[in-house]
Amino acid sequence: TGHVQSAYTSYAWVAGLIGQIEDASSVKNSYSTGNVDAAGSGPGGLIGNILNGGTVVKCYATGNVNTAGKHYVGGLVGIVDKGATIDRCYATGNVGDDKANRRGGLVGNVSSGATAISNCYSTGSVVGASYNGGFIGGIEKNATVTVRNSYTKCTVAGAVWNSCVFAGLLDGTCDCKGFVGWNVSNRKSWAY
Repeated sequence: TGHVQSAYTSYAWVAGLIGQIEDASSVKNSYSTGNVDAAGSGPGGLIGNILNGGTVVKCYATGNVNTAGKHYVGGLVGIVDKGATIDRCYATGNVGDDKANRRGGLVGNVSSGATAISNCYSTGSVVGASYNGGFIGGIEKNATVTVRNSYTKCTVAGAVWNSCVFAGLLDGTCDCKGFVGWNVSNRKSWAY
């Protein structure tokens, strides 16, 4: 609970609770209710960056996450790099500004590795210039994401070029049969 601010303009990995977890570290039964204002890329409502297989279980973030035109911003996690497991988590804050891309209601960007997301949801609004998603901002080509029993009620606003309810950028592999109310059969229909 509190307001987190950072003036660092590169990859700051600023977050409501933890800047970065790595090497199969776990965060369980944790939360953040404060707003996050970052000048750099990669902020998250709870965790800025998950590197190399971290696990997040039974966690939530309710604060807003904002950056000054930087990328990879998530309501719960800013960036996942080299895989993660996220289970029974949610984010309810608003994400973004209209000058940047890869904003997600739950996760800002999945860069690489295998990531499993289950029993999660996001609400609030996501605003950005491009590649914004109500659930995940971007899934890059070296990433594989599996989603089970999860949903979003986020609204996606701003300049919505390549933005949609689920994910704004999908260059990687996504097994999203468990994303409630979403059909993965036609990739071209995702943007609206």
